[in-house]
Amino acid sequence: MMMDEETYRKEFRRLTDKQFEEKYFDMVKIGTGSFGEVFKGRTVHGRYVALKKFKSEAVQRFYLINREISNLKKLQHPNIVQFFDCYIVNENKYYLVTEFCEGGTLYDFV
Repeated sequence: MMMDEETYRKEFRRLTDKQFEEKYFDMVKIGTGSFGEVFKGRTVHGRYVALKKFKSEAVQRFYLINREISNLKKLQHPNIVQFFDCYIVNENKYYLVTEFCEGGTLYDFV
C-alpha cells in the first residue's frame, strides 16, 4: 500500500533555516549522488556528521527517501553508518543526518 507524501514527511522534524544553522556548522560539500548533495558538517557538540540534502526530483519520489531512512533506523552495525536524524528546513529542503566516515566513498572500496 502506497502512503501519501504527508505520511512520509512525518518522519522528518521541521526546522527553520536559523534553527538548522544553530545545530550544524562548517558545512562543506563533499560529494554528489543520485539523490542529492552530501556535506560534512559539525554539530554544536563538536561531532562531525554527514548531511545529505535531497534534490527536488528525489523529494518527488518521497517513498524512496522514506525507505532509506527506515532502513538506516533499523540497522545497527559497526560497518554501517549510524543514522542520527532527518529534517525539513523551511518546508523545502530535506536533510538526512548520519555518522561521518573518513576515507572516501563506498565506490572507492568496491
